[in-house]
Amino acid sequence: KHSAVFVVGNLTRAKATPDKYTADDLKRVDEYLKGGGTLVLVLAGQFVYLNSVALARHAELAPWLEHYCAWLGGALKPPPDVARIELETSIAPHPRFANALRIRADLVNRADHRQPLPRMEVTLTDSEGRVLARRIFSQRHYLPPRSPVADMPPNIVVRTLLDVTNPDNRAVGYEVRLLSPEV
Repeated sequence: KHSAVFVVGNLTRAKATPDKYTADDLKRVDEYLKGGGTLVLVLAGQFVYLNSVALARHAELAPWLEHYCAWLGGALKPPPDVARIELETSIAPHPRFANALRIRADLVNRADHRQPLPRMEVTLTDSEGRVLARRIFSQRHYLPPRSPVADMPPNIVVRTLLDVTNPDNRAVGYEVRLLSPEV
């Protein structure tokens, strides 16, 4: 047994729009729009806050970021500039371990503001200039535990120690490079 349904009438005159919205429907839509807008603003604010150092490197964004920070009651920190940090190094055999070297590195911040401590990349080379070892040190590796130094004030010497292994005692050269801090 089969059944069929026939539609009688003019379908072109059917309403394509729903009936009028009630006041509750409009209120609910308004609440969704306000909530969604607030969420977008909060997410945008978090993005700017978490990436402020990277964004501040773009000169065209700096005025906007300064205004944003002032509105929130803070101040925009200048981006780190390792080119403004002077580095003096010396190297000697490690006092306690064979096949190890100790590098003393003195850092001086020549910027007019405090800066975070940089990362340091140490490269050891042999007599033909070939790389024997390379390592990147963060501040937790080159400062003593519980060090009171959290960042670099202007024109103050920060003394550091870097202990590195000397593979087969073949290292005759070394290089220490300053890298941007971990952000």
